[in-house]
Amino acid sequence: MALVTAALVVRLVSIYEYGPSVIKFGDAPDYFSAATSLCSSASYPDRGSMPFFRAPGLPFFIAAVTLCHTEMVWPVKAALAALDTMSVALVFLLAHELFRDWLLSVLSAAGAAIYPFFVAQVCDVQTEGLFMFFFLASIWLTLRAVRSPVPTLMLAAGICAGVATLVRPIGLVLLPLLAATLIYLGAAQTKYRIQLLASFAIGATICLGPWIIRNGIRYHEFILVNDAGGYNFWRGTSTEMAEIDRLADRRAFMAGSIRFETVTSPAIAREIDSVAKTPSDRNREWYKRAFRHLAENPRAFGLRVARNAFVYWRPWLNQQTYSGPVVAASAFMMLSLDVFALIGWNLLRRRNARLALWCAVCALLFWILQIPFQVVSRFRVPITDPFLIILAAVSLTAIPRRKLIGASFDKG
Repeated sequence: MALVTAALVVRLVSIYEYGPSVIKFGDAPDYFSAATSLCSSASYPDRGSMPFFRAPGLPFFIAAVTLCHTEMVWPVKAALAALDTMSVALVFLLAHELFRDWLLSVLSAAGAAIYPFFVAQVCDVQTEGLFMFFFLASIWLTLRAVRSPVPTLMLAAGICAGVATLVRPIGLVLLPLLAATLIYLGAAQTKYRIQLLASFAIGATICLGPWIIRNGIRYHEFILVNDAGGYNFWRGTSTEMAEIDRLADRRAFMAGSIRFETVTSPAIAREIDSVAKTPSDRNREWYKRAFRHLAENPRAFGLRVARNAFVYWRPWLNQQTYSGPVVAASAFMMLSLDVFALIGWNLLRRRNARLALWCAVCALLFWILQIPFQVVSRFRVPITDPFLIILAAVSLTAIPRRKLIGASFDKG
């Protein structure tokens, strides 16, 4: 409780210093606009500032926490801070579920409570804090169901995974991943697994079903979340973005980014709109554009994808947008976390290779699936960093004792 209280205070103070009603994040106006549309006309906009409609999770959250007074920013930030504080508690619960060690769990929660990147993601209005809460909740509930095969746990896990997907479409990975986790780590007998998997599917359908039906009625197409995939694939592999990313000068980088957002991207969007009239058609056209780049210049396409792979794991902030001291401080902190997490993972591998393999596969799966798309480090933070913190706590608590403490998942 002390850690949770401290985490909430840190977040609220940081929000106050940043500005309770200040919005600097570029996508935030779209989320508020969509929330306003929900409240004023019970409709969801077909487009935002980008050539696709936004995932609905955050706009619905904004409408709910402001009671449809969507001109108010501070209640949204306060609610995100509260959820992020609950994520700190989830880090504690995850660590305890995995290792059954109180000291390790407290240390993990303490790290999450003051981790600057978790705090930063609730100072403005963006999706990462909201996504992280439901992402962690779905994993914790699944791991609980591995130990105690109770259908309601998997029903709740499915609901949380569904909400995470509606916040960020990458959450779709959770659906097969958590089902596979139940089978791979599960000590439950086979006769229980079907019931647990069915409960998980029902929970996910409860969340995703109404939105899929809405999309079917509105567009007469099957759309799981939104139509952003094609654009993000084109953007993530485009030669234009590759040229901008090579600019070392900060002013040139910012000017190039603005030009891309206001000139290049809208021009191509207008071309696509002239031949594609539905969200799915537009989505396919963006994919076609990207694959055309691949056919014309495979080497440039491959280099861009390779750069995305590095950026996902880059252990420092982008030097094109942050000052030298900030980049250096972030490098020290993130590299330290990575090193201790790697030590912790190796200790875990010696104790329970099965669980260590599960951790590695989960991290690699999210990494590989995001490489072809637009990649920035903030996309990785809510997915990998809670577990890096837990694994770092494993090393910090185990090394002095010369063993991996706690009872992690054992087969049978």
